[in-house]
Amino acid sequence: MIKQLKRVAAYCRVSVESELMQSSITNQITHFTHKINNNPLWQNAGVFADYGISGTNIKKRPQFNRMIALALQGKIDLILAKSLQRFARNTVDLLATVRQLKEHNVEVFFEKENLSTFSHDGELMLSIMASFAQEESRNISDNVRWGIKKRFEQGLPNGRNPVFGYDWVDDDLIVNENEGWIVTKMFKDYADGKRVRDIVAWVNQTGAKTRKGNDFMPATIKAMLANPTYTGVLLLCKEYVGDPIIHDRHKNKGELPQYLVEDHHEPLVDEETWQKAQQRTEQNRQPERNRKKVNAFTGKLKCKDCGRNFQRITQRYKDQIPIYWQCYSRRNHLVECHSINLDEFILEKIAARTLGIKKFDTDFFREQVEVIEVEPDGTMEFHFTDGRRKICKYEKSQ
Repeated sequence: MIKQLKRVAAYCRVSVESELMQSSITNQITHFTHKINNNPLWQNAGVFADYGISGTNIKKRPQFNRMIALALQGKIDLILAKSLQRFARNTVDLLATVRQLKEHNVEVFFEKENLSTFSHDGELMLSIMASFAQEESRNISDNVRWGIKKRFEQGLPNGRNPVFGYDWVDDDLIVNENEGWIVTKMFKDYADGKRVRDIVAWVNQTGAKTRKGNDFMPATIKAMLANPTYTGVLLLCKEYVGDPIIHDRHKNKGELPQYLVEDHHEPLVDEETWQKAQQRTEQNRQPERNRKKVNAFTGKLKCKDCGRNFQRITQRYKDQIPIYWQCYSRRNHLVECHSINLDEFILEKIAARTLGIKKFDTDFFREQVEVIEVEPDGTMEFHFTDGRRKICKYEKSQ
């Protein structure tokens, strides 16, 4: 009888993009490739590597998530990792992932700690070691925050977020001659009563692109119209990260001190035009009660084929009004996408069954479910807010 080879994969990660770290991750990949290939009882199932990505959150690690998906599909038997810290610093993420893999009979082995998740006291040791790794992340974050605060106190920005109309030269903003006049005219037109949709059309006609190389959208223009940077000031600490482990970013509404650097750079908008634009924005704001209510699945359905969210579609057909969800890319023909449409009534039944409740409850669903990733074949992976995952199948007969 021919003994089936164990399918073995490895995971590598470094959190900082640099020449030194590039060498480090290359060494990790080489080490694991040789180790797997030189074992006659092992079959290479791939070496997965994330470069320049933090280990405190698994959601933003594409190669890690790809590896886990393959493992859950029964294509990997053993995962090797250099250490717990390379695998995950977040204790909740680590334990949830390890438990999920164990349910699918997938082992994880950490070389530095010489620890297997299949060992008798594996989970206890994982909890202890992961807690130390998580606390180390918090200490590093505290040191980084202290450095950022000192820069703010000196009137220096932390990083250089791209600003349309300007170019960064060291810590200074210099007017971009090809873009600056567009910003000035945009503010003047808006202050004079021109609609945002008309401004969007005009800006796109100029051939200008956003800093990400995209066409301008109404939301982009509205954000620019509310940015005080165009008046020549630099407002520091507009946002902050609450918990360094889950990276929850918030707008600073007084929780932390802000720093205003006046006359920092050449303004593109004079004070009078700026005030008129802000007054008009305030007048256009609708009362909270008239704003569109967020649906249960809004922002929760993500297409695995193209990465876009699904949007809610309501269409009248004879005497019926079917409600379904369709991938944004497919509906707007942005890229080739093979996603399927999802009937809202069936979605509610699947969600209720997955959550273990008799009747679908919007508030409970949004509280428990982080996101649902939908494959073109209808496979749906529920990502819960507590780190758990569950896979089910979308079928119209449900």
